[in-house]
This record gives sequence, C-alpha cells and structure tokens, in this order.
Amino acid sequence: MPELTNKHESGEAGAASSATIVASIVAPTTLICGRKTCAVLATAEALAASTVLKLGVTVQTLPSNTGTVSIRAAAGGADSLVLYGGDAVFVPIDDLAKVFIKVSVNAEGVGYVAS
Repeated sequence: MPELTNKHESGEAGAASSATIVASIVAPTTLICGRKTCAVLATAEALAASTVLKLGVTVQTLPSNTGTVSIRAAAGGADSLVLYGGDAVFVPIDDLAKVFIKVSVNAEGVGYVAS
C-alpha cells in the first residue's frame, strides 16, 4: 500500500461523524521487471528471490505459452488462479518470493512488473 499522510479533523462539538483528509500519497520509487520460466512442469517455483514491494506485482503469462500457468501462495499450495497465454493479474503482495507459479508445459512462464 502507498504510504499515506493524513490529518483527522472532527466536526463541531456533538457531531456524530468525522472526516479524514489525505494530504499526500508517497508513490513507489522503484520499478522491478522480470521474467520467470519453469523448466519442469507441475513444479511450483517462486516468482523471484525475496524482494520487498510497496504495492504488489502484475504477472502476465508469456503470449507464446501453449499451456496454463497457475498462480499460488505456496510451493505446495493449491492453484489459486489459472492463466492462459497473454492473461494478466495484479497481486497485492509485499514480497515477490511469496508468489509462486506452476506451468503445465515445460519451459513456459510469465513476465512481471512490480513496485
């Protein structure tokens, strides 16, 4: 999530509600791009080494893929989302190493952009 600076202001005495004013949003200063292919089908692999993120990662299957790519939260976990060639998904996560992919065809994979 972006870092937020906010100011809380209350209404007049006896008011039942209050308002939050966002003074600024600090955007990420780094863009991380990469590509991950899995040499062996049906073996889940982490998207990348541990890399701290502020917002998350967009994962797109390679358009040339002939099979599917499963996105999951753990190497041995169940498939969370199944993508076909060219499909993309945004995953709000704090570390690239927490996103795993599994391919149905050897040497296929994904590209990703994170911040």
